[in-house]
Amino acid sequence: MVRIHNSRKVYVFIYLMMILVAGLIIYIKVMELPLNKFALMGAVLFIVLGILITEICRKRIGYEITPLYLVHLKGIVSRKSKKILLESIVDIDLNQNLWQRLLGYGNIEVHAASGANIIKLKNINKPEKFVDLLEAQVNEIMNKGQKKALKKRIKA
Repeated sequence: MVRIHNSRKVYVFIYLMMILVAGLIIYIKVMELPLNKFALMGAVLFIVLGILITEICRKRIGYEITPLYLVHLKGIVSRKSKKILLESIVDIDLNQNLWQRLLGYGNIEVHAASGANIIKLKNINKPEKFVDLLEAQVNEIMNKGQKKALKKRIKA
């Protein structure tokens, strides 16, 4: 079973802002410039909340490849899940804009044979590897199904 979450690369600008604020505080302290206690507390609060909120948003959505299903999980306290049987997957689309290609993450759409069931996997780190892994799992299931059907024909 493989479990993944959204990439941290989506939040690169937030992380850069936190690093900038921390660097500014360090610069002020090193240069022994006056620093208001409220400004310091606000900066620390901004950094702590920034890390917490980005991680909660990231962990809120997850994806699993089990031996039989592709599962889309949502939520932290209450959970929702959507499953697609691997043997029913007929199409996998990988979409990346320029920014996503530069940072190495992207979005994947998985389509089931019925056409009604689509799972959108957003902001996946190294999406090509994930698509290859998913395709390998689907092919393995398909090959097992073909072998079972062949055995039934031989026995009949």
